[in-house]
Amino acid sequence: MIERVTDGVASPTDLFHEIRERGYQGSGLPVRRYAAGLRTGTLEPARGAIPSPPKITTWIMRPRGTLKLREEEQLLSMWLTCPDVARACDLAWTFHDLLQQWRGHQLLTWIREAERDAPAPILSFTQDL
Repeated sequence: MIERVTDGVASPTDLFHEIRERGYQGSGLPVRRYAAGLRTGTLEPARGAIPSPPKITTWIMRPRGTLKLREEEQLLSMWLTCPDVARACDLAWTFHDLLQQWRGHQLLTWIREAERDAPAPILSFTQDL
């Protein structure tokens, strides 16, 4: 997706819709800022200081809409550049929705999906279930 922005193929709005379809739960403002930074060369994709796994986990597990703008931007950056973070977000948010919407009957399906390609911490969680 980074290439799509830097090459001018996707507008920030299009990019936002594409990553929303993939499971991103944040707002559009960090996406617009991230895309603008990439286009102007003032932002490099996820290099340098990478947030710690516990910090990323905290961001993923916080209720939607409660992250500070900077935290949301950092999570978006990690989500776009690290497939394991993106997959962990998708699985965590889906699991949260299962609990919130009382869809426990779908838990086994979620576990089987996670067993196929989940990052190690989520795989460990599924084994405990």
